[in-house]
Amino acid sequence: MFRSAGWIGGAVAGVLVGLSSTANAWYFPEHVVLAEEGLAWLPEGAKGALGEAVRDVAASSLVCERLDEPFHVTTSLKRDACIPYATLAALAGDHASTVGELWSLVRRDEAGETGQRLQFGARTQWRDFLRKLRHGDDAAALSDRTDLVRDLDIYLLGVDGDYVARAKQNITHFQAAGEPLTRVAEDVARRGRVDNALGQFIGHHLRSLQLATRAREAPGGAREALRRDALLEHAYALHFLQDAFAAGHAVITAQQRRAPEDRIGTHDHFNRIGVSVTRVLNAAPCPLLRAGVDDARTPGLPPCWETTGDGFLGTSPASQDRLHAAEATARAQVQLAMALDPRWVEQLLEPAACGQPAPTRGARAAARDVDLAMSLLDPTPAWSLGPAQRRMLSPTCERVRHVLRSALAALSRLRERRGVPAFSGNTNEDVPRLVEPDALGRPFALCTRPAARADPGIDWFASVLCSDPERVVLGAPDTSLLRPILAVWPVPQAEAGSLEGEDPIARGFSYQVWLSAPLALRGASDEQPTQVSWNPSFLMGISYRWQYVLSGRPNAALFEANVGLQTTVRSGGRSHFGSSALTELRTPVLSMMFWAMANGVTRAFDGGRGLADTADVIELMPCGARFYFDLTSSDRPFFDGFDVEGPALLLPLERDLLGTQGVSRMPLEIRSRFGCAQRCQAFSVSLELATGVSRLF
Repeated sequence: MFRSAGWIGGAVAGVLVGLSSTANAWYFPEHVVLAEEGLAWLPEGAKGALGEAVRDVAASSLVCERLDEPFHVTTSLKRDACIPYATLAALAGDHASTVGELWSLVRRDEAGETGQRLQFGARTQWRDFLRKLRHGDDAAALSDRTDLVRDLDIYLLGVDGDYVARAKQNITHFQAAGEPLTRVAEDVARRGRVDNALGQFIGHHLRSLQLATRAREAPGGAREALRRDALLEHAYALHFLQDAFAAGHAVITAQQRRAPEDRIGTHDHFNRIGVSVTRVLNAAPCPLLRAGVDDARTPGLPPCWETTGDGFLGTSPASQDRLHAAEATARAQVQLAMALDPRWVEQLLEPAACGQPAPTRGARAAARDVDLAMSLLDPTPAWSLGPAQRRMLSPTCERVRHVLRSALAALSRLRERRGVPAFSGNTNEDVPRLVEPDALGRPFALCTRPAARADPGIDWFASVLCSDPERVVLGAPDTSLLRPILAVWPVPQAEAGSLEGEDPIARGFSYQVWLSAPLALRGASDEQPTQVSWNPSFLMGISYRWQYVLSGRPNAALFEANVGLQTTVRSGGRSHFGSSALTELRTPVLSMMFWAMANGVTRAFDGGRGLADTADVIELMPCGARFYFDLTSSDRPFFDGFDVEGPALLLPLERDLLGTQGVSRMPLEIRSRFGCAQRCQAFSVSLELATGVSRLF
């Protein structure tokens, strides 16, 4: 079922370095959630146009027929369930590099079964994660998020053997932080630059719109193929647009993009703690908004907010990171709906659709759709203008109709351009002749010179914002299609390069103290009766810790070297009281790594839950050996025996006791031990209760 050799090698490497430290932004379920919630921002006509295209694709694939087929289900999950439309955005980029590869994941064949397995595990993990959140506190939720990231990584790698390699070999999912976005956009047309999220989004979005518009005039079979490819290209556009809203991807500078260690640390750190961002075209400085200055306030979502990253998306639909990313997703979705079928937009152009809502239900719905369409397609949103500019730009019905007509005109102009070629979502190489310069234009510029282009219509209502001879020119792909989306592109409020992360695994040498109390059973032969002993122990030593390398395993050490003392109280015909010196070597992370791999494998066979979901605190692999030296016996030599750790049970502790700052508490463990005693003339079996503290140097 899996590519065994590659999977095992990849899993070992992945666990050791922390699989979340790849090029991925949002995790599989989070991409789906954002695509689903984007649909809620759409006018009903747009949903209808998208729904029709989805039904067409569903007829020849594993894609679900319903546009709004839910990803999160509370009932029993099925391995062969259809793949919802919103799931395409999660499969694109992370699990497929091209439209052809994405299509193979939803076809009705063996390759399509891989797409179903990816969805199955992600659904199961997301369902169980949400279930844990309902019963946990905030501190527990942080650990549950780490569990989601690590466990889902291992499962996805088990199904998709190229999952990690695909992510680590490119930087396309990151923003080009520190570079002017105008220059990054110009590079898309000038040399076909797609090594960043902005370039990838522009290329895939324009191609999806072009395919959709051309499909309207194509004959039967060609029409179906064009609409299918348009929907799949759209999935890539959504994926990279959503990636831009992930904190760890918005702050990566050119220097960090070239330095994997710095990139990983910054990526994971800010995904977890969040970053303050603003829209690139936001006119009001964020300090004014925080100060509550009246002139800086605008309707709609606040243009300054906190965003997070993979594994840490807000748990509430009302959280700002979800709202902003979902609304941006809707901006791209509404344009594809227009390209697929413009009739719903043409209905909104009718005079009766605008103005004050009429008392009838249909009229109210039409007015609402006009408002939604205008908010998603307006190239000059209120928050991109200063107070004086906002007062000059009145939101009249005439202006609304002009904006909608201009968007339709821009789609027609895009259809007439040279076709945008298909390209990979995971390549750092330039794509020559990707987009024509006049098709891309200047999407971040508000005012342009109308004489410099064929002008299908100047927005005279907005031209008061510009000084002669410049105007706000609508009806071109840059202003009427790209600008409404790129206007909400998130950028950090802090200066690029000033945000430094930390080691995501929290690696480092540590000194530590262990306290344990083994209860041992010793026996050798009939001449030496079985004895029970209690052996309270004190050990101290050094370790090299990988604090966050595995889910549910805080403060784990790659290796430990401890020395200590043990007091022995032994029962039997001849009671004994003595003490021993101890030396100990342990490798907990290596043991846990094999357990995590086994857990990842079983997720594909037992309903997606895996062993660790039912016994997450059990360790089956030996992870250490201890050597004993008798200090009280008059006999020589001092060596008394050794034992090894067998299966162990990790007992839960309060999460706030397991931090990495200051002195950190290690989980309470019940370990089994097997070895020999009395100079290896007797066997020894024991249960040990152990706990301790550590502190990084």
